[in-house]
Amino acid sequence: MRALPFALLIVCCSSASAQLANGSFEDGMGNYADSGWVSTCSTSPMSGGPGLGNWSVLVPHSNAPGCGWSRLYQFVPSIADGETWTLSGWCANFTSFWADPYIGYRFGVKDALGNLSWNTAALMNTGVWTYLQVTNSFTLAPGDTVFVECDPGAVSGLGGNQVWAMFDGIELTSLSTSVTGPTAPQPLRIRPNPVIDRLWVAMDEPAEDVQVIAADGSVHSPLVIDHGNTLEVDVTGEASGMHVLLVRTATGVRTARFVQL
Repeated sequence: MRALPFALLIVCCSSASAQLANGSFEDGMGNYADSGWVSTCSTSPMSGGPGLGNWSVLVPHSNAPGCGWSRLYQFVPSIADGETWTLSGWCANFTSFWADPYIGYRFGVKDALGNLSWNTAALMNTGVWTYLQVTNSFTLAPGDTVFVECDPGAVSGLGGNQVWAMFDGIELTSLSTSVTGPTAPQPLRIRPNPVIDRLWVAMDEPAEDVQVIAADGSVHSPLVIDHGNTLEVDVTGEASGMHVLLVRTATGVRTARFVQL
């Protein structure tokens, strides 16, 4: 047996996440980067989210001073008809003491005529960094293109205070059984669930980082023993309730929900 190293990995976008550019808002040298993203308002760099590198992005809420409808989005033409994808990431209201609108992540589709439609979003409305994910299956007509969107929420009127949402660690994971391009990673298989003390996680490739994300958005690095194709994860210190187990590998990130008794 060997203890799994806990060095946090700055993942830009590899293999199963390669369809999304600059999901961590930094390049391989750790410099701020937002190429690939389109913004309808002026964005700014901000320090990174929990364990997510040097930088995140500040996006004005809609109706903030100098900004009307605020959108930050990226087209993903590699998503094909019949596929299922999960969009995940971290977000927080930077100026929560002034404004706490609902913010989060969603998919959408632009058709061949340029018309836009949006899927249901995963949203939150606090100033605490929170992990969100949303999964959609796509039925696409010829000329349709999927996009992912960071929804910064909206404030009423045009007040005098500059107000922003923060986004970081955005990733795409394919859940499709037949994927054009990178092979979809095997989902996490965990037991027991609910759990009291230890989770056993079946893996088809080595884990590079393991984290537990609590319902309040806090992130913990549990004690992990690597048994080869199985991880033994000590969750005795977690509070009762729902949690997300997040495992990073060389080909992307995988998550599974579990309940701590």
